[in-house]
Amino acid sequence: DAIESVLRQPFSDWELIIVDDHSPDTCGEIAERYAAQDPRIRVIHNAKNVYLAEARNIGIRAARGKYILPLDADDMLGDDALGRLVRALDQDPALDMVTGSMEVLEENGRRWISQWPSASTISYVAQINKQNQIPYASMYRREVWKRIGGYRRRMKSAEDAELWTRAMSYGFIAKKVTEAPTLIYRNRA
Repeated sequence: DAIESVLRQPFSDWELIIVDDHSPDTCGEIAERYAAQDPRIRVIHNAKNVYLAEARNIGIRAARGKYILPLDADDMLGDDALGRLVRALDQDPALDMVTGSMEVLEENGRRWISQWPSASTISYVAQINKQNQIPYASMYRREVWKRIGGYRRRMKSAEDAELWTRAMSYGFIAKKVTEAPTLIYRNRA
């Protein structure tokens, strides 16, 4: 579903780096099948599990694009998420990290639009007070990742909140640029 959501995007100038973090299931094989059909898809197979933060770093190091958008294997992009977020960054060079609304997909199939993130302007003060305001699957300039040294490998959870907080401490600007869902988040155990 995650891969298909990228393939459905009307904005087609993308590359998809899939990091198989030594998964015990068949996700690596599934990724390879997609990569064989579309040259924009590349797969990296880790020899051992390095956890989420370092798996993200590995994928970003391999990426060639100027914008980054992480996407977990069980989530999906909303309709025209890439186009909406790319246009926001292209049109406003003062913005460094952009996001939209988040649609939640429950295990029973119920879907709803989260009220989080709520503010269009993201507050650094709230962020440093442990009020994360940016979903993990937000788009940001590669320069953000490069300047702050990437995701911290020691982070076993909340790696995104830590990255956003550090980025804002460097002066990078984040904003919610659309009410349209850019992330479809599966809420499940």
